[in-house]
Amino acid sequence: IATRAAAVADLRLRVLDIPFTLDRPYWVHADILPRQFVVVDAALTWEDCLATLADRMTEQLDSTEMAWRVHLFAHVSGVPGTGASGDEVPNDSADDRGGVVVALQFSHALGDGRRTAAIARELFGQVTPLPATSAYPIRALPDSALRVAGAVVGAARLPAQFASMIARGFVAWQRYRAPPPQQSGGVPLSRLNRAPGAGRTLRTLTVEREALRIGDLGVTVG
Repeated sequence: IATRAAAVADLRLRVLDIPFTLDRPYWVHADILPRQFVVVDAALTWEDCLATLADRMTEQLDSTEMAWRVHLFAHVSGVPGTGASGDEVPNDSADDRGGVVVALQFSHALGDGRRTAAIARELFGQVTPLPATSAYPIRALPDSALRVAGAVVGAARLPAQFASMIARGFVAWQRYRAPPPQQSGGVPLSRLNRAPGAGRTLRTLTVEREALRIGDLGVTVG
């Protein structure tokens, strides 16, 4: 996986912050770090694997250090669909070492669902990825030079941006003082739109790919 990741341009990136936030962060080239691969070699059940992943998802990625991370579980028993009929291999088999589960965790800065799905296809697809140009503009200068340059450029733009902010704020203030449009009373909070807190629960539903296909369309449409 590390070898393939080295050939995916968007997996060789991290974010560089500019001092005092004088300019937007820059994308810069980054080496792939050993700590981007978290390997669990112990034998786990599928339920244990999901519980471990759910717990790890509370640890958000810092895109200034790494924009993605791989979680690899080497021996997971009871993975859905591993048997010929869709049933799991019995856990008491003497030579059953279980299946391998790989989860790819992204920082949202790296892309939305469509973009990260494309990156995942490059990483895990059947064709070995070829080195390509990143979808993002990359600054190739050293970090120290970029921080200075970004701060200078940002400071030069600051007066115009400040004036624009004041103008937009005045327009927003005028709209705030205007009579509000008629709106419904809103929706009471439910279990789906409250703050989630620290706890996470992860469940999956495994469906055969062909069962979701409609003609030549992809599984997302189905």
